[in-house]
Amino acid sequence: MAAPTVVDLESGPVVATANVLNQDQLAIDISKNIQMVNPNVAPLYNFLTSLPSEPAIEQRYSWLEDDYMPTFATLKTQLEAPSGGTGPAATTVVVDTDEGKRFRAGTIFMFTSTLERCRVVSKSGDSLTVLRGLGSAYSAKQVLAGVQISILSTAEEDAYEELPDSMITQKVTQYNFIQKMTHTIKTSERAQKIAYIAGKDTRADEQYKKTVEHKAFWDKTAFWGVRDNEVAKGDTGKGRTMTGGLIEFITSNILDCGTLTDPGTLSPSTVQAFLIELLKHASDPGRLMVFASPTFANVVSGWLEGKWVPNVQEAFYGATVDGFMLGVGGKIPMTVQQNWFDDELGFGGFAFVVNTDNIKRKVLSDTVMKLDVVQKGQDYTADKIQTDQGFIVNVEQSHGFIYGVTS
Repeated sequence: MAAPTVVDLESGPVVATANVLNQDQLAIDISKNIQMVNPNVAPLYNFLTSLPSEPAIEQRYSWLEDDYMPTFATLKTQLEAPSGGTGPAATTVVVDTDEGKRFRAGTIFMFTSTLERCRVVSKSGDSLTVLRGLGSAYSAKQVLAGVQISILSTAEEDAYEELPDSMITQKVTQYNFIQKMTHTIKTSERAQKIAYIAGKDTRADEQYKKTVEHKAFWDKTAFWGVRDNEVAKGDTGKGRTMTGGLIEFITSNILDCGTLTDPGTLSPSTVQAFLIELLKHASDPGRLMVFASPTFANVVSGWLEGKWVPNVQEAFYGATVDGFMLGVGGKIPMTVQQNWFDDELGFGGFAFVVNTDNIKRKVLSDTVMKLDVVQKGQDYTADKIQTDQGFIVNVEQSHGFIYGVTS
C-alpha cells in the first residue's frame, strides 16, 4: 500500500474517507467520544482514557513514588551444608548490596532452591546472622550464590514489649510535564461543495481522520514520549513542555534480546524470569498487560501449548486483547500494536509490560474539538483538536520492556 499524499490546504484540496464527527458547537468536549473512534489504533491510550485521571494546575507536576516492601533478596555468597548436628545451625548469610535493609531480627525467610527456612538473629549491613534449617521438613543444605531468598514473615519473642526495628520504603519525588498537542483540520470551501454534490461531508471525514491521528500520537507518546522543558527555546521564543512516556522512566527491567546466547531468539523461560522481576513490585499480578509488536506476538503465539491462549474476551478496560500469556501466577493479557513493524523506526522487536495500576494521565485540559478557529472571510474552514496532558509513571520497577526480538 502506497503512502498517502500529504497536501497543504493552502495550496490544494484534500479528499477524505470516513464519516463520524459533525458538530455545530463552537467547542466540543470529545474526551469520551475519542475512546470509541478506532480503538485498535491506540490500545494503551484507550486503556488510560477509560480510567480516572488526575487534574493538573501547572505545566510541571510532581508526585511521591512509593513501593511495597520488597519480599525477595538474593544470596551473594555460597553457603555450605553444616557439618554434624541435627538442630538449627547458626551461620552468616550475605545478601546483595543494600538488601540487608529488608531484614531485621525475627525475620523468617526461605531459600527457594532448597525450601530451607531460616530466622534472622541479628544483622550488620548486608551480613545476616541466622539460624538455619528450621522445622522438620527441610534441613540445611548447600545453597549456591545467586539463589532467590523469599521473605516469609517475622516472629517476635513471647512477652516481647519493645518495638521491633521499623522498616519503611523511602519515597522518591518524580516529575513530568504537561504537553499541548494539537491537530488542525482545514477543509477548503471548494472541496466541501464538490463533496456535498456527491452526497459526502468532507469536513466530517477530515474530523474523523484527525481524531484517529490525535489518538495514535498520544498512544506513541505514552510509550516513547520525551520529558523536557524547552524554556524560551521554542520557534517563537515562548518555549514548550513535553511529557515523558514509559521509556523515559523505565531503567531497571530492560531486556535486550541482542545480548542473549542466541541473539534475537526469545524463549518462554527468559520471559518468565523477566516477568518475575516485575511481579516483585506488583500488588496484583492480574494488573500486568503486554503491549507487543506483531513480531513479538508471533513469537509468543508460536510457543508450545500451555504458554499462550487466544483471546476469548473483547477488551481489557477498552484495549483490544489478542491473547493471553500464561504462567507466573495467572493470565497476562497481550494486545498487538499493529503499527510497530520492522520498517517503522525499528519497533518490530519491541514489547512493553505495563503495570496498569502504576500509570495514569495528568490532565490540564482534556480533548476538545474547537470549530471555526479562523477569521470569517477565508476560503476554507478550520477546526482543531487539542489535548493538554501528561503521564504519571509510578514505580518504574513494576514496568519493563523487551526489544531486539526476531524469532
